[in-house]
Amino acid sequence: MIRKELVFVDEEVASQSEAIEKLVHQAVQLQVIEDEESFLKAIYHREEEFSTAVGFGVAIPHGMSDTVREAFVGFMKPKHTILWGNEQKEVDLLFMIGVPESRKNVIHLKLISQISKNLMKQEFREKLLACKNNDEAFQYLEKINEDIAKELN
Repeated sequence: MIRKELVFVDEEVASQSEAIEKLVHQAVQLQVIEDEESFLKAIYHREEEFSTAVGFGVAIPHGMSDTVREAFVGFMKPKHTILWGNEQKEVDLLFMIGVPESRKNVIHLKLISQISKNLMKQEFREKLLACKNNDEAFQYLEKINEDIAKELN
């Protein structure tokens, strides 16, 4: 679910929209999303309903759309803290979830559950914040991939 090509560490993004658009654009390049504009609309619609900044310096933007070919999770650790949502919460870790509309009830909740379970642990967040490059972060995030695989089987 978490794809190595969708892991970004110390990414030079200055805003919430820049971070979202970077991850979505990369997902389109990997062909897990068919239509960039439609998926961005789904992400921003969700953000308008309720900010996905969940505390602990973490945001989990997510979208459900038929333009998503296969469920995915992207990760970004911006180089500098970015402000998120109307509340302007500080965010240092970002997980983006994309799920096909037809499978939203099953996969969406399991992905958020597994990510949230790990993010509740301070040690987990600290290790992600300490990652120096994409490969290091991806190796650490493999634990979430393993947990998701167990839950989906």
